[in-house]
Amino acid sequence: MAAQNKQLEKIRAAGLVRSAGEVELVLLAAGRPIRRAAGSHKVAVLPDGRRMAYHEHGEYGSGLGRKLFKILASAGLLTMAAAIAALLT
Repeated sequence: MAAQNKQLEKIRAAGLVRSAGEVELVLLAAGRPIRRAAGSHKVAVLPDGRRMAYHEHGEYGSGLGRKLFKILASAGLLTMAAAIAALLT
């Protein structure tokens, strides 16, 4: 859990997500469901009911990374994931 907390802090400090693994880390730490979609895409349900689709290959460019970060932050997932991870440690 300590490693997960450090990774969440790095994501928040950077202001962007760099890969699908980081997106999944935030979503799973916040307890959000993720399902497979067409091809290499995955879909997650955010707390406000919106759905977020992302692909699971390689590194994201800075534009897409910032966009995904803003979506996760606006849904409150970065704060929620950090709080849950802190409670578990």
